[in-house]
Amino acid sequence: RIEPYRATVDGGASLELTVTAVNPFAHDADVDVTLVLPTGWSAEPAARSGRAGAHAELELRFAAQPSATAVRRARVAADVTVDGVPFGQQAEALVDAT
Repeated sequence: RIEPYRATVDGGASLELTVTAVNPFAHDADVDVTLVLPTGWSAEPAARSGRAGAHAELELRFAAQPSATAVRRARVAADVTVDGVPFGQQAEALVDAT
């Protein structure tokens, strides 16, 4: 999941997003998360990694910055890979940029 799920941010300002990824395996695993952003947006960092215990959750924080163009309900997604197994886009957030 991505929190906050719904947010409003001023153009040029950054928005902190927390991605919670779950290790679905019965062993410790490396978790890689990449934010998928609208064209012209950026994130710091663009991708993060961590290690999660068996069936455990891992929280990773990002700072997303929208472009100067106002947009309503822009979709931000989290692309998740666990132990080299790609799970694709597993979570989304909706952001209004003013």
